[in-house]
Amino acid sequence: MNRKKRRAPDRSVARSAHDTKQQEAFQVLVGTYRHIAGEHAERQKLITEVDELRAAEISTERELMRAAFLSNTAATEEDFERLWPRLFDDLLCSYASAIHARALQAVTGMLDRELRQQPER
Repeated sequence: MNRKKRRAPDRSVARSAHDTKQQEAFQVLVGTYRHIAGEHAERQKLITEVDELRAAEISTERELMRAAFLSNTAATEEDFERLWPRLFDDLLCSYASAIHARALQAVTGMLDRELRQQPER
């Protein structure tokens, strides 16, 4: 019999198309972030009260996180509403951890420089 061997489908083509689609979606998300940040900057110019500034910051973070969250095709608005408190908690924790690491690194660097500058005994 003269059977031809079947070739497996080229998954790299499908993967490449998927990657391109994801990159395009990411570029749309970046554009959305830029728009939200621009609006935030304009609002911030008008705010004079500390409480209003905090509320505006939270509102902006919420808009940014919502855009990122909904960029997942499986996500729904209901999912975002349900998870927003946890996402905000995670955002605050991530910020605190990043600041902690930066401050610790700065202090460690200062102490190292001080130790190197001390004359040996």
